[in-house]
Amino acid sequence: MALVQPVFAAPAANVPDSAPDEATATACARAGGKQVEVSSETTETSKTVANPDGSWTLTEYVHPVRVKQGSGWAPIDPTLVRRPDGSIGPKAVTVDVSLNPGGTGSAAKPIVQAGEDGTAAV
Repeated sequence: MALVQPVFAAPAANVPDSAPDEATATACARAGGKQVEVSSETTETSKTVANPDGSWTLTEYVHPVRVKQGSGWAPIDPTLVRRPDGSIGPKAVTVDVSLNPGGTGSAAKPIVQAGEDGTAAV
């Protein structure tokens, strides 16, 4: 009588969730058996992933779902927070908005500033 041992699949390679380019993402997806995001193709409104079978999946949104912060991406979050300079603004949005306490004389600041570089003021 022969004893049959169960066969277990080899553990998937330890692969990252994202890769910097298409070629790296494709190789990682195949090796890891999972989708790998192509970070160079990520935008505020789209995401591209390499699939384990060698195909690609592009997901597009009608509005921004993430915003560039530093060298990475953060999900949109309109929650208002106090900033180090005393202003109040959303955590992560596509167009930065700051609400300031105002002030008088040389300490006066615009009450509202908006724009990527804070140039629009009210």
